Amino acid sequence: MKIIPRTKAQVRRTAVSRAWFYNFPEYELHYHENFHKQTETWHHFRRVSEILYIIEGRLTFLWKEKGKTRRRLVRAGDIIETGTSSHTFVSADRKPAKL
Repeated sequence: MKIIPRTKAQVRRTAVSRAWFYNFPEYELHYHENFHKQTETWHHFRRVSEILYIIEGRLTFLWKEKGKTRRRLVRAGDIIETGTSSHTFVSADRKPAKL
């Protein structure tokens, strides 16, 4: 059993979000707070599949599929499996979205 305190996370704050990164050899775990109406940078992963669980708030999730940009509103309780697609998200509420 392991308990990893929040103080062990790498913290990154930008104009768009605040995030805590827990990096391990086998996987990474991130906790994000996306600020109101702010858009994350488009990104994708080649070797891992990103899975997002929306804890609080709503996000407009955008991704590229077969050359087209798709979008969907997601809310607390939803899970997104990004695969290796290029994607981004925008907080849809005044309070930060937490994922």
